[in-house]
Amino acid sequence: MISATNGSTTATYQYDGLGRRIAKTVNGVTTNYLSDGDQVIAEYNQAGTLTKKYVNGNGIDEVLTMEDLIAGKKYYYSYDGLGSVVGVTDNTANQIENYKYGVFGAVFITDANSQPLTTSAIEIPDFLREGNWTMKRDCIITARANTHQI
Repeated sequence: MISATNGSTTATYQYDGLGRRIAKTVNGVTTNYLSDGDQVIAEYNQAGTLTKKYVNGNGIDEVLTMEDLIAGKKYYYSYDGLGSVVGVTDNTANQIENYKYGVFGAVFITDANSQPLTTSAIEIPDFLREGNWTMKRDCIITARANTHQI
């Protein structure tokens, strides 16, 4: 288990014996993850209700679609040549968000009109850059084998 606190945000992560994240608790709210091999395929809330489903590509953390069952929406991910997520569209092909990356893992999010966002409007999953899990909003950044508290 890994825990960190940054200001008013406290995050705890739990991993199974294979090093896969199986749960995240942020300020008392738990999300549980179901994996198929190295790929996360579903998220459940702390009541055990299925909240999100993922369809993955061939690469590790290469999510093609995310279906938010609570909001009733489906999102499609676009990648650059490095394997970093650069955009998200919805099921009607409307651009929802765009992502650019700075040094040291900085993620810059803009809406469809290129207006800056401080957080993702669609609660993107915790992966973005080059297929690695990024949990900056929860006070920890993980790049597969390396974990850093911020």
